[in-house]
Amino acid sequence: MKKLAVVAAQQKREIYEALRRGDGPPLGTFDSDVLRSGREKGQVQMGTTTFFPYRIVYEFLFQDRNGSAVILSVSVEPEERIVYMPVPKWVVENIWQGDVTGTFVFESESRELMDELTGSLTPEGNESLFGARAAIGKD
Repeated sequence: MKKLAVVAAQQKREIYEALRRGDGPPLGTFDSDVLRSGREKGQVQMGTTTFFPYRIVYEFLFQDRNGSAVILSVSVEPEERIVYMPVPKWVVENIWQGDVTGTFVFESESRELMDELTGSLTPEGNESLFGARAAIGKD
């Protein structure tokens, strides 16, 4: 199964490398006038990535020595709908410090995560959650 974070990182890197070579973005839609204006400013830098249900927007900055910048937005249609996974209320209620809000994942990944959660609520699946637990790391 593909992970949204991996796909987005690969796409962003592919677009960035093309821009560094002086080419246009190899995927997605963008304003060619903004790209032309950006190239006049200087070298490209990676900007933010923003997720929407049916698109990913990658931003690339072109900045001159005076600090003036042009931002090129490249909009890419994802292979499937993107879902924002909120943190269940019971998790938020048990957080003592910090802000926990959720994460963006593909719809298929969100369904797998929900199936895993549902499975952990059965008597058999839930029993192993009681007692001492090892620290949980990110995949």
